[in-house]
Amino acid sequence: MYGPSTGARDPDGPSYRMYVPDPGAQRGYVNDPTLHGLLKEQRRTKDLEARKQLIAAFQRYVAESSTTWYTISAMMTGPGSRM
Repeated sequence: MYGPSTGARDPDGPSYRMYVPDPGAQRGYVNDPTLHGLLKEQRRTKDLEARKQLIAAFQRYVAESSTTWYTISAMMTGPGSRM
């Protein structure tokens, strides 16, 4: 498990950096055409509900096919927080 990686509110940026085979930006060492296709398609989709479905499909595919998962949410603590 790798994380936390970002404080982003949109899953596109962190997911793209982890799963798209761009040698200059990719940190996940993944080259899966299915993941790349889902991420590219959700970037092109303007309909919010359709985009949510594509992101959910991407997340399901990663969960079912990957041995390493990259979290998208950052854990942030502040004064008075207990662990």
